Amino acid sequence: LRIGVPDGLPSLLIAHLPIVLAYEIAVLAPAFGDRLARLEEAGAVLGAGAVARFRLVALPTLATAAASAALVGATASLAQYGTTLVVGAGATTLPLLLVPFVQADPQIAATLALLLAAPAVLGIVLSSGRGARPAHAPTTGARI
Repeated sequence: LRIGVPDGLPSLLIAHLPIVLAYEIAVLAPAFGDRLARLEEAGAVLGAGAVARFRLVALPTLATAAASAALVGATASLAQYGTTLVVGAGATTLPLLLVPFVQADPQIAATLALLLAAPAVLGIVLSSGRGARPAHAPTTGARI
């Protein structure tokens, strides 16, 4: 706010960025490792150009990591009560609604807490079973 960022959503996004970015990097960094480099190299050896390698190799390989990073980032952003309270400049978020009800009305606080946890639970349910096995698992007994 001291550097002249307008109140409201822009200042809230800038305040959450360093916190969320740390989680995003931690989730995305492993996806850019040796496996991706080997797959892109294989695509190049097979004659795929840069655009084709990006579209056919990099995007599908990074899709799961990107979805996971988005879920983790959104969850981390939702959990930022203190940052939102200090910088939010009038923005009302779910954690800010939740805290006053903890002492006043525990039933409403419990309902809001379930709403706060819903995106994380939904992400876990949707991603369960995905990413654990390769997209093209070899069949047993296949002859080469």
